[in-house]
Amino acid sequence: MKFTTFSLLHTMTFTMLLMQATQVSAQQVSSIHSNITKDGDSLYLEWAQKRYAEVKDPKAPGISNFSAPASGYGSGIRFDFKLPDLSGTLYFGLINTRDGSFNLPVFFKRTSSISKGMAIVDLSKLKGKYDMSNWQKQGSGLLGYRVADASGQILYDGRVNFAYSEGNFEVLPTLIEGPLLSCPGDSSMVIRAVFDRRVAANLLIEEKGILHSALDTVHEFRIDGLKPATKYAYAITPGLPDTFYFVTAPTTGTHAPFTIAYSSDSRSGKGGGERDIEGVNAYIMKRLFALAHQRGAGLFQFTGDMINGYLTDENRTRL
Repeated sequence: MKFTTFSLLHTMTFTMLLMQATQVSAQQVSSIHSNITKDGDSLYLEWAQKRYAEVKDPKAPGISNFSAPASGYGSGIRFDFKLPDLSGTLYFGLINTRDGSFNLPVFFKRTSSISKGMAIVDLSKLKGKYDMSNWQKQGSGLLGYRVADASGQILYDGRVNFAYSEGNFEVLPTLIEGPLLSCPGDSSMVIRAVFDRRVAANLLIEEKGILHSALDTVHEFRIDGLKPATKYAYAITPGLPDTFYFVTAPTTGTHAPFTIAYSSDSRSGKGGGERDIEGVNAYIMKRLFALAHQRGAGLFQFTGDMINGYLTDENRTRL
């Protein structure tokens, strides 16, 4: 995400200044921003002997509304996004985690209406010939869903692990972000995963066994003692684990050739649909990463302008 540095030398409007203040509200205000002060949970801008409060929109959808909206309900799953003004459509479909390397939902031909921020998915519609993930026999499954508002604007793509027993459904801990790789080295790697609730997570990694993480929603695992330029398989539990892979960096000084992918400016585009999912051109991004994977890129550098921005609410910005 690209943030514009705040300075009195910049010719910004008061609105832009307040938006900049909002984006740093979750952090301690740097001393160089001498005219931005914090009072409780709010930020204030001092300008021309006047005080301006940061703008907040409690009705705007944000990431917190979609982090853990699901619960077991009758013959399916109930979604409550805590947005009483939200109406629209919830698309849903099963994800077969054993069907390939990149598993996506197969959206069902029918949808569920969102009214007052709530929707119900009747999983009995996905039985029999529509049970392409074998959840009835296994007693568990993974449901993918997409939230669109009344205008058709896509707000969020998510997934839910569920268990099924004696006609009752239960929502299980679900991986909602990641796993993400960081700090790659020739003998180490850091893996980050975010769940929809506090869980004690486990990382199962090839040749290294099981690493444990304490009760939390966000988990980071550091793995040391790996071999250079080596592919490792790993999985994260709880939930229905996919198998993921990473390759460690080559030894420092190695002159073997490798492929670099480069891109920037993934802000939303025109044309509707996935070209604008909360300020991101997801339509193009999916193709960029598919091509980078096909070409075997060892490094993907992405430079700036990742979302539209221009928001006055941090929760919305994170969405």
